[in-house]
Amino acid sequence: MITIPSLLSSPLFSDVDREFFRFLAEHNANYETALAGAILCNRISEGDTCIDLNSIAGTTLQEALQAETSDEIPEEKLPKSSKWIASLNQSPVVGSPGELKPLIWHHGHLYLYRYWHYEQVLVKKIKHLLAQKEPYLHNEDFLKKSLHHYFPDNSDGSVNFQRLAALRALTYSFTVISGGPGTGKTSTVAKIIAIFLEQFGDAKKIALAAPTGKAATRMKESIELALSEQGMLSALPDSIKKIFPRDASTIHRLLGPIPQSPYFHHNEENPLTCDLIVIDESSMVDLALMAKLFSAIPSHARVILLGDRDQLASVEAGSVLGDICGTRAEHNGFSTEFADLARKSAGYSLPIKQSAHPLHDAIIFLDKSYRFQEGIATLARDINDGNIDTIAANLSSHAYDGISIETIIKKSELIEKIHELVNSGSWDFLARGDIIPAMNRLFDLVILCAHRRGQWGAENIGTLIEHAMKRRFGEQTGWAGLYHGKPIMIVQNNYELNLFNGDIGIVRRDAATGQLLAHFPEAPTGTIRTINVFRLPEFTSAHAFTVHKSQGSEFKNVIFIIPPDFTPVLTRELLYTAVTRARESIQIWGNPDIFSLAAMRQVRRFSGLRSALWEH
Repeated sequence: MITIPSLLSSPLFSDVDREFFRFLAEHNANYETALAGAILCNRISEGDTCIDLNSIAGTTLQEALQAETSDEIPEEKLPKSSKWIASLNQSPVVGSPGELKPLIWHHGHLYLYRYWHYEQVLVKKIKHLLAQKEPYLHNEDFLKKSLHHYFPDNSDGSVNFQRLAALRALTYSFTVISGGPGTGKTSTVAKIIAIFLEQFGDAKKIALAAPTGKAATRMKESIELALSEQGMLSALPDSIKKIFPRDASTIHRLLGPIPQSPYFHHNEENPLTCDLIVIDESSMVDLALMAKLFSAIPSHARVILLGDRDQLASVEAGSVLGDICGTRAEHNGFSTEFADLARKSAGYSLPIKQSAHPLHDAIIFLDKSYRFQEGIATLARDINDGNIDTIAANLSSHAYDGISIETIIKKSELIEKIHELVNSGSWDFLARGDIIPAMNRLFDLVILCAHRRGQWGAENIGTLIEHAMKRRFGEQTGWAGLYHGKPIMIVQNNYELNLFNGDIGIVRRDAATGQLLAHFPEAPTGTIRTINVFRLPEFTSAHAFTVHKSQGSEFKNVIFIIPPDFTPVLTRELLYTAVTRARESIQIWGNPDIFSLAAMRQVRRFSGLRSALWEH
């Protein structure tokens, strides 16, 4: 058994983990329970929402915490399952479901109380929505006509899954539309809203939200573009356009945060006043926020979640969208009831799954991408499928159209490549020429990194680029590290300035006054907003940024830098997210063997949500 001094001094534990150990011990927890609590606290910081004691019992601390090898890590075995569970059952800090105790023991899983509560709230609400089986578009002729009008037949006669997603969302209370970039998730939901409004007019209230300000802004821009003269919904009657929801907010703003508190004005006792709620970029929503959102959804409302289940999960604990969607292998058919509806209203014969779970009907996958070229789509599929040998062979032979890989494993090689890139004039537009053409090229070439810090991280790569750029432009650094031609990324929401975390702009010196001004694109109008740099919220350099920061964005061309040695952050989900940010081409700089190794590793966030939802 690991001794207490060994536990407290282990480099695997954070100060927070140690303090939680002490808290439990001070409240009469026995050693085994305090140890389990410290491990649980550690795993929550890594994204898990609970731990399965049986799976880690009798292993080493390194295995339990999924840590890299280190000589400083104790090698002693953790308690055996029977002894550990017996200790939990005897501890005053461990309770059963429904008890208000720091730790909850439930179905072999150990939770912090609040995460057990979040999970129960979310499961209860989703099951309630799934149970609402009465279709609420009763005019079958109108529904059939609308579906065929907005979602034409595929030329090859295959199922148009956008039409199927619309059928589900328009007839049932809970729908998940999952698909990669460019598969038409947002355009599908815009058409769903159009049909919804054509049926009900302004008798129903619709709310649009996303986890970040940037994602909410993109959602709003997509709606505005769809309704514009050139948009896919341009032919809508003015009466429908007038009532079409055009604003999208963050989930926090929708719920109404209470200052200096983790709580919101809208909750189970004070629900939202909406009949249909659409949440974009749902893969980025953590368990706590999703539970608070669902608790505030009125019992009669309809919910549509949009997202990409294959993307990186939320930064905070939980992998909610992935848990809801389950595995692709589980989705091999639909219920007889939904298949009959699809045949009558959508014109499709769907495979029927005996004893289909309600979630089988609720989750629609969109696989056809209309955005990026085939080489990127093929690599993305190979990454998701774990086709390691195929990936290695195709990368080495340049078989993926638009994708190249260059072996860079030394710091000197990396610096040389960056200098070549800068000196080739790739980013000269940032400091030269008119600002509008420069803005139009802002996302032509973007560097993405697996890490934020370290030699191969976004911060260091950005610094290397910045030094080379300033030498090329002959620029001197001004206030807050700004200079003429510097791209910046906003990292703090500012509703007054309409700037949000993830927004990217260009700093330029005004020719008349010499002042440094920040310029931001105003999509979808194509205009430019200019803001004095002294008014800017917190920002960082945008020469390079992490794959996590790039989620939900798209770029014409991408350079993806991976470190020469393997690190835990390198996973299949990270590679997929990086690759699918590019529309036309992607250059991979790094070690090809590390890329293949990362494609083998999937993020395995442990939670009880999937089993709680999918059990019959």
